[in-house]
Amino acid sequence: MKAIIRQMKANLRSHRLQAVLLSVTLLAAATLLTVALHTFDTAQNAFDRLFDRTHAPHLWLVLDPQAMPVEELERTLAHLPGVEQTGRGYRTVPTTLFLGDVREIGPALRHWPDEDDAVGHPLLVEGRIPEPGETDVLVLDYNRAVEYDVQIGDAIGVLTPTGRQDLTIIGLFVSTEICPTCYPFITYVGTGTISDLDLLSNWDDDIGAVHIGLRLTHPSETQSVLQSAIDTLPEDTVWSWNQWQDLRSYSDSSVQLQRILLLTFSGVALLAAGVLIVNTIRGTLRSQTRQMGLLRAIGFTAAQLAWVYQLEYLGLALIASLIGLLAGSFLSAQTLRSITLMFGDALIRPAPWILMATPLVTLSITALSAAVALRKAARLNIVEVIRRGEERPRFRRGSLGKGALRRMPLPLMLGLHEILSQPGRSWLLAITLVTAVVTIVSGFTLQTTLQRIVSDPAELGFDGDLSISRTRYISEDEVLQLIASRPEVVSCYSERWRSFHFPGENIYYQAKFREGDLSDFRFPVVEGRMFEKPGEAIAGYGLVRERDLQMGDSIEILINDSPVTTQIVGFYRENSNNGRMLILPAETLRSVWPEVEMGTFVLKLQPGTDHETIAAELTEQSNEFLDIRSFGMDDLPASVSSLPTIMSLLTIVLAVIAALGVSNITWLAVQERKRDYSILKSVGMTPGQITAAVLTGSGAIAVGAYVLGLPLGLLGIRSLMSSVSTSIGFGPLALWTNEGALILLLPSIVLLAALGALIPALRAARTNVIDVVRYE
Repeated sequence: MKAIIRQMKANLRSHRLQAVLLSVTLLAAATLLTVALHTFDTAQNAFDRLFDRTHAPHLWLVLDPQAMPVEELERTLAHLPGVEQTGRGYRTVPTTLFLGDVREIGPALRHWPDEDDAVGHPLLVEGRIPEPGETDVLVLDYNRAVEYDVQIGDAIGVLTPTGRQDLTIIGLFVSTEICPTCYPFITYVGTGTISDLDLLSNWDDDIGAVHIGLRLTHPSETQSVLQSAIDTLPEDTVWSWNQWQDLRSYSDSSVQLQRILLLTFSGVALLAAGVLIVNTIRGTLRSQTRQMGLLRAIGFTAAQLAWVYQLEYLGLALIASLIGLLAGSFLSAQTLRSITLMFGDALIRPAPWILMATPLVTLSITALSAAVALRKAARLNIVEVIRRGEERPRFRRGSLGKGALRRMPLPLMLGLHEILSQPGRSWLLAITLVTAVVTIVSGFTLQTTLQRIVSDPAELGFDGDLSISRTRYISEDEVLQLIASRPEVVSCYSERWRSFHFPGENIYYQAKFREGDLSDFRFPVVEGRMFEKPGEAIAGYGLVRERDLQMGDSIEILINDSPVTTQIVGFYRENSNNGRMLILPAETLRSVWPEVEMGTFVLKLQPGTDHETIAAELTEQSNEFLDIRSFGMDDLPASVSSLPTIMSLLTIVLAVIAALGVSNITWLAVQERKRDYSILKSVGMTPGQITAAVLTGSGAIAVGAYVLGLPLGLLGIRSLMSSVSTSIGFGPLALWTNEGALILLLPSIVLLAALGALIPALRAARTNVIDVVRYE
C-alpha cells in the first residue's frame, strides 16, 4: 500500500497539467449533473411541496351564500362521507384592480383566513397579514407582484361603485388554490374591507360566492365527494368547484416547458461532459503507457497498478464533485428561479438525495472509465510497451485515404492524418462539438420563434390591436356605442367565456363564444376551418386529446344545464386551461342564455393609428370602467418569455464544455505525438506548420460536427417542442429559425474548436527536439 501511495503522489507531481485537465472536466460534469437533478426535483415536486406546506384542500367548492348560513354549510360538508377536514367558508368577490399602469378585471378579493383555519391557509412569503380592523391594506399574490412589478408599500387601486380606492400592499403570498399563471387570481384583505368598499351592493351571479375547501381521506375520490355535496345541499347551491388534480395539472403546465428544456439540455451537456471524462482518462493513461510498463517490470502487479490509477482518479473525482455540487447549486438558483418563486420555494440548497447522488455518479463514471482503460493497458506486452510507448496509430499504409493525403499541403495532410489514425479520439471530439452545435441551433431556433410570436401574436391567438374588457359597472351596449364612435376602428369582435360540461359528468371545461367581424381576424386554427354558423365549433388540442375527438364529430355539451349539440370543424392552438376549450358562435350561448352580455371586445385599428392614444381616450370616456390593452409581449406566459435567458445560459455552458473538450483532447494528442513533432522539426518543418497541422485537425472535425449537428439540432428542437406543446394541450407549434445565424455558426464553431486547440498547438510548436529525444 505504501508503494501505491508513493506512486500516486509521484504521478500527480509529474503530471500536474493532466490532473488539472481531468479535475476541470470532472468539475463540469458534477456541476451539470447537479443542475439536471435539481431541475428534476424542483420542477417536478414544486406544487406538491406547496400543497403540503399550506395544508391545501383537495376540493374547493364555490357555493351560493343565500342557500343557507355559512356555518351550516360548513357543518353539512364536514359530515359528508370521505371528508377528513373542512375549512372555513369565506366570501369571495370579483373586482377590478389597478396594478401599476395595468388594470385587471376579474381578480377576486377575500378576507385573510382566521388563524384557527388550518385548511388552505396561504403561505406568506414576504411582509405581514392584516391586523384586526385594518381595512386599507391587502396581501397580493407573489407571482402577480413580479408580473406587474409592484412591491410591498405600493398602492393598489380597487374599482368600487363610487370609483377607485387605493389599498396598500403589506404582504405577498403563494397558494395552490389557483395555478401561478391562472386568472382570475385572489387578493386577500382584512376583515370588513369588502363591506367598507361596498362591493356586495351590485349583485351578480358570481358576486359574494362562498368558497369552502375540503380535505379528503382519499384524495383521488374528489368526484364522489363532489357528487355527495351536490346531492346533500339544496338544489343549485354548488355553483362551481376546483379539484386539486386539475390545479396541479395547470400548475405543472405553467412550468413544463422550462422543466423539459432544462432537463433536456442539461442532459445533453452532461453527456458531453461524460464523453470528456472517458476520453480524458483514456488519453491520460495512454500517455503513461510506458510508465505503466516500467512499473510492471520492477514488480508491480496488475492489481497494484489498477489501484494506483483508480485511487488517483477517484480522489480527483471526489474533490471535483464536491466543488461541482456547490457550483451546480448556484447555477440552479439562476436557471430555476422563475419556477421556484412561483411556488414559494427558497431554493437554498439541493435536496439531500442530490447531495449524495452527484458524488456517487461522478465517482462511478470515473471508476468505470478508468477500469476499461486499465483493463486494456494490463493486456499490453511489457517489452513492447517500454520500447514503443503509446498505442500505435491504426491508419493502415497504402489505403485510399493515405494516397489522397499525400497530395495535400503538409500541415493539412498531418492534421487530417491525425484524425484518421486515431478514429476513436476523433469521434469523441466530434460528439463534443456536435452537442454544442445542437444546443446552439436549438437556442437560435427558440429565440427566433419567440421573436416571431412577439411580432405576430396571432400565432398564439392574439390577433387585433386593442383588447377591451368591461367591468360590471358598464353595459355591453354602452361599450359598443363607444367603439362605434371611433372612426379609427376598422373591425371588432366580442367574446364571452362560459363553462360547460358533458352529460353525466362533473368535470367542467371553458368555452369562448364569439361574434362580430370574425373573418377580419386570424385565429390559430391548425387543422380544419373556423366555424361559420351556429351548430359548429373549433376545439383546443387539449380537449381533442382528452376526449379523442375527430374532425367532424358531433358532441353534446351542457351550458347552463341546457343541452347543446355542436359539430367540431377545426382544431386550434390554445394557451389557456391546458387547451381543454371550445370556441363557438355567440348565437349558441344566446340560445340557452338570451340575456347574456359580451365581456371582451377585440379591435383592429386603421394603419398608423396610435394604439395608446385610442386606449387612453376610450378609458376616459368610460369613466375608467374599461380595461384596455395592446397585444404583445405582455400576453405571453412568463414560462415562454423567460426561455431566451435560460437558453442563453445553457448555450454558454455547452460552449465552455466544447472548448474544454477540444483543449483536453488536443492536449493529450500533442503529448502523445511530441516525439513525432520533434522529428518533423528536425527535418525542417517550421513551428507555424506544426501549429497549423494541429489546428487543421480540430477545424476539420468542427466542420463535420456542424454538418451533422445542424440537421440534428433543427429536427431535435422541432420534435421536442412539438411533443411538449402537444402534451400541455397547446397543439403543434411551428418553429422559425434564423438562416443567417445558422450560416455564421459554421465559422463560429470552427473558431471555437481553434481556440480550444490553440494552446496545445502552440505547445506542440515549441517542442524542443533535443529534450524530447533525450527524455523519450
